[in-house]
Amino acid sequence: MLMLFEHTEYFKWKALSPGEKVDADNAPLEGQVANALVAFTTILEQDAIGNSDIFSKKAANKIYKLARQLNAETVVLYPFAHLTNVTLAEPRLAIAMLKAIEAELLLISGAALNVSRTPFGWHKQREGRTAGHEQAIMLREIKR
Repeated sequence: MLMLFEHTEYFKWKALSPGEKVDADNAPLEGQVANALVAFTTILEQDAIGNSDIFSKKAANKIYKLARQLNAETVVLYPFAHLTNVTLAEPRLAIAMLKAIEAELLLISGAALNVSRTPFGWHKQREGRTAGHEQAIMLREIKR
């Protein structure tokens, strides 16, 4: 799993049209948040093999620790297939993993952290302002 993290002062998105690989997803089609850690997330085929529940918990814990370190109030899980050229997970498996990460983040953070997820497979418009510090943008690989 690859994640490009961006700590933003504000971030908003709006889903404009469904792409070719849209699967059932109940994420909000638009939203706006402040002081957010946006996790542009690429789920690889190898990520969906085996016990993805344990892997989702590992990813959520890493995201949570980073959000706390940056004092972010919100995490936005943003499906983003463009971080690699290797085989991606099937859409239904990727969505299931994103939902599992979202649920685990909500569980471990209690009321301390808001969690949002953008819709999978949609062409989206986005806008934001990156926080101006040395850890505002980071690329991380999360391995099993």
